[in-house]
Amino acid sequence: MVQVRDIGKWALSELYKMIGKYRPKSLDWLLLRVYEDDAFACEPLVVSHVHRRRQNLPDGYLNKDLEGFEDRSNALKSLQGGFLRWTASQQEKFQEILIKEICHEDTKIEDKVNCVQQLSLLNYVDQKPLFDLANSDKSAIQEAALRASGDLDGDQGLPSLIEALSDERARIAVYSLHKILKAMPSKTYQLLSTIPDTKVTVAKEAIRLIDRDEAWTILIRAAENTDPKIAKSLVQAMLRLLNHESAEVRIAALKRLDGKPLQDQGDILAPRLLELVHSDLDDECTKAAKAILETYARTNVAKIGYVYRKILSDRPTLKRVHDTYLEIVSPSRIRNTYVHGLPWDELRSYVFEIMPELHADALYAAEVFIETNSTGWKEPGDDLLKVELGLKASKDEKARRLALSFLVGGVDESTGWIDEERFWSDG
Repeated sequence: MVQVRDIGKWALSELYKMIGKYRPKSLDWLLLRVYEDDAFACEPLVVSHVHRRRQNLPDGYLNKDLEGFEDRSNALKSLQGGFLRWTASQQEKFQEILIKEICHEDTKIEDKVNCVQQLSLLNYVDQKPLFDLANSDKSAIQEAALRASGDLDGDQGLPSLIEALSDERARIAVYSLHKILKAMPSKTYQLLSTIPDTKVTVAKEAIRLIDRDEAWTILIRAAENTDPKIAKSLVQAMLRLLNHESAEVRIAALKRLDGKPLQDQGDILAPRLLELVHSDLDDECTKAAKAILETYARTNVAKIGYVYRKILSDRPTLKRVHDTYLEIVSPSRIRNTYVHGLPWDELRSYVFEIMPELHADALYAAEVFIETNSTGWKEPGDDLLKVELGLKASKDEKARRLALSFLVGGVDESTGWIDEERFWSDG
């Protein structure tokens, strides 16, 4: 009678497949006959069958006292998952084998990385050895341990990963944290408060870790809240960004102040913005000037005057700031297009409405715009006289000055001044 041990490995593999297909209940019969033979017991098909179906047999691969132990234990390194079928003692024995293999000098680095990954798949063991490997002086082992820590059940890996955010390991740790926090969103906000923000990359990733629409809704709502306490807290947060060591972060904060000015009632940001106006970086200086003008021009004109007085002796900075100022107050081509496209009947009431808002530079811009007709906004049928007379009768000196501009601008370019217009001009 042919013994199973007399069959070659290839034939055994084919026999296993055939029995599995046509007589699956007989697989155990075959397994028990080859299990005692070290060569056959280490075959992937046999190892896989023991792992999936015979939870009482893994001890034959884990017992150090058995002959052929090393070959059998090495055969287990092909397993990726499914260790829930093993008992706690079996997992502890396998953990010892893996750690010993990782620490062995002759083990190839790729095999060590595989062992680290297998450590994270063991469910019933203390994972401290895995966390210790996250501090390994070998970068491949260190990285593998950090990545594997993110695959553990629950929040076991959090303390180790958060600790890693404080040093050069942060690049890997943030991605492992992402996996953990997505699985347990209720703890996200609590845990993020413990993450250090001293590094730009880590600070950015800490925000991205939230990765939930409702979280961003909360943050945006807080940023736009008009409540004095919340507004003050937001200003304080912005001040921290303006003091950041990275110019990239500072400029991003300045862009936010330019695009969406904050309510800085206590002038908390003003000193730092004034410092940034003197920056050697042109972009930062310009953005700081815009931020000052957008933040304080409507609520604290005196602050703008103070800024100008402080930079009068610094001609290059003064020029950059004033160019920025003129860029903001000068009418844009788009607004000129709007004016050109509107009928005079609709524009007429608007002229009276803007009077209280006109500062000196805006008044001058309006004078030039009306008198020169540089954009061709006036039409032959426009009656400018009613506006001129209405402004002339105003107690507001700015309105009376614009009345003169309408008088000048209302002159027919083809016929020149008529007697009535000369009378009003002389008067």
